[in-house]
Amino acid sequence: MAMLTILYSDFVQLLAQQSNQRLPVVGEDLLVYNGMELEPSRLPEILKEAAQRSIPVLIRNFASISEPMGASLLTSNCIEYLQYQAERGLKATCQIQGEEVIAKQCDFSEVLEHFQTPLNLRKGVWNLLDNPLEIDFQLLDGFKAPQFIVERDLLEWGLGGPRDPHLRREGVKRPCIRRWMLVSEAKSVTGFHRDIWGLWTVVEVQNGKKFWAWVPYCQETMDIRKKYGAFNSISKYPRLFAVDLKKGDALIMTPGIIHAVVTGEEDTSALGMHFQVAETLDQSIFLSKADLTTQKGFVNDRRNIKPFLTTLIEVHIFLSAHSSDRIFREW
Repeated sequence: MAMLTILYSDFVQLLAQQSNQRLPVVGEDLLVYNGMELEPSRLPEILKEAAQRSIPVLIRNFASISEPMGASLLTSNCIEYLQYQAERGLKATCQIQGEEVIAKQCDFSEVLEHFQTPLNLRKGVWNLLDNPLEIDFQLLDGFKAPQFIVERDLLEWGLGGPRDPHLRREGVKRPCIRRWMLVSEAKSVTGFHRDIWGLWTVVEVQNGKKFWAWVPYCQETMDIRKKYGAFNSISKYPRLFAVDLKKGDALIMTPGIIHAVVTGEEDTSALGMHFQVAETLDQSIFLSKADLTTQKGFVNDRRNIKPFLTTLIEVHIFLSAHSSDRIFREW
C-alpha cells in the first residue's frame, strides 16, 4: 500500500519534524485553559479574544466544564454509532486511504464490518468525516452542544430552509453542517485544509487521540496551501504548531485556520460543531468568497456556498446597521 505509506508514515514523520520547532506562545499563537479550573462565565470572553487574535483555543478537560458533548454511546463510541446506522440501512461517505485515496459511498453495514475487523487484517484505512447528526433526533439528543456557543451562534440566521411548512414538517430543513461526528480509523490522516464556509469549529474527542496541527492564519499560509496542496505544503510553512487531543479535550478554531489531523494508534471518535459569531462575519464573508473563486479545493466540502454567502452578507448588513442597538452589543 504505497500511498498509505506516503500518507501516514511519511506525512506523520514530516509533521513531527516540522511542528513546534518554535513552541506556540500562549496568548499569541494559542489560548490554553484547563476546564477543571476554568470558570464557565469566562468562556464568552475567551471566544472574543480568539476572534480578535484569529488563533485557536485549547481547553484540556473541556468535558468537565458541564458534561461531554457525547451524551450517549451512539455519539461517543464508534461501533455503537456504526451499528445504529447499519440497522437503519443508511450509507456513509468514506475516505479510504490505501494504494490511492478514494471517496467511496458504502453501506454502514460494510463500514461496521471493517471497523470490527482486527487492525492488522483491515484493507486500507477508513476515515468518516463530518457525519451529520441533525438529521436524526436520537443522535441529536445524544449531542450536548456547549451552551456558551449556542447562545452566540448566528448560523440559525444564515442557514435557510424551505418556505413550504409542509416540507419542514416532513423533515426537509436545512444543510446539516452544525453538529457532526468523526469516526476515524487508527493512523488515518487528513491533509491541510480549512473548514467549510469560513465558519468556526469546535471539536471534542470522545475516545482515542488526535494529533492536531495548524498554521497561523495569514495570507502567506493561504498562498502556500494554494500552491502546494494538502500534503506537499507541509514543509513549506514557516511556522507549524500541533497539539495532542485526548478524551475530553477540545479545540476551538476561528475561521480560516488551515489545519491537518492525524488519528492515534486506536480507532477514535470525536464530536464537533460549526458555528458563527458576529465578530468574525467580515472574515467569513472574505473566506466564503475565496472558496468560490481563488481558493477552490481548500475545504473538504463541495456543497453550493452561494445561498449561504448571500445570507451571510445580509446578516452582516443588518448587524452593522443596528450596531448601536442593545441586541447587537449583547452578541
